[in-house]
Amino acid sequence: MPLDRLIDTYGYWAILVGTLLEGETILLLGGFAAYQGYLALPWVILAAFIGAFCGDQLFFRGMHLTQVTPTYSIDGYGRLPANADGIRTKI
Repeated sequence: MPLDRLIDTYGYWAILVGTLLEGETILLLGGFAAYQGYLALPWVILAAFIGAFCGDQLFFRGMHLTQVTPTYSIDGYGRLPANADGIRTKI
């Protein structure tokens, strides 16, 4: 199958999946394909937006769910709790 036929068939899906992992590089390639006339620029932008948004949400949720909640944390005013002596010695 020729390359231009592959781009016509799978171009938008490749942009969507590619921006899940590496958005900027894939978006440059999608913009170049739109410039060459293989893809439509508004659909390239939409596919890249959806892929980047979903990728960011997926990685954020994945990191958020696997993190261990710290025992001591800084309150809203930048102060450590009174029982955080071990942390005070390291600051």
